[in-house]
Amino acid sequence: MEWNPASKKEATTKKPQSGDFQIVCDYSDLVKYNPPAPEMIYDEKSLPHPKETIKQALFNEIKLEKRKEVKEALKVIYTELAHFQQGIGSEPQGVDVSKLDFDENNLEKTLQQFKDQMERSKNWRSVVSNEREKLYQEVNNL
Repeated sequence: MEWNPASKKEATTKKPQSGDFQIVCDYSDLVKYNPPAPEMIYDEKSLPHPKETIKQALFNEIKLEKRKEVKEALKVIYTELAHFQQGIGSEPQGVDVSKLDFDENNLEKTLQQFKDQMERSKNWRSVVSNEREKLYQEVNNL
C-alpha cells in the first residue's frame, strides 16, 4: 500500500516556503497527522519541502528555541528525517505488519513473510540507522 500523506484530510498541503518556522510547521504537521511507522522508510518526495531545507530550518529553530521541552521535541523530529530517503519510490520500505498474513495454523508462513520484508529493506535500514546517528550527533549539544 502506498504511503500518501496527502490522503488524510487533516494533513496540510505543500505550502510555499515562508521562513524556517513555517517549514518546521509543515513538517510537524506531516509527522503529527501521518506518523511514519517506526520500521518504515519513505521517499523524500513525500516531505512537504526538500529534506535539506527542512533540516536547516529545524537546526535553526533548535538553536533559537529557549523552551527545553520544545527544543527536545524538535531534536526528535530532526533525527526522524532519517526515515525519508531519496529513491525509495511510492512504496515504503521496511517491515509492514499490516501486510503479514497472520495464520495461526501456518506461523512458518507468517515468519517467512516477516523475514522477506526484513531482507528487502536490509540495506535501507542500515542507511537510516547511520543517518539517524549522524543527525543525532548534529543536534545533541544544541
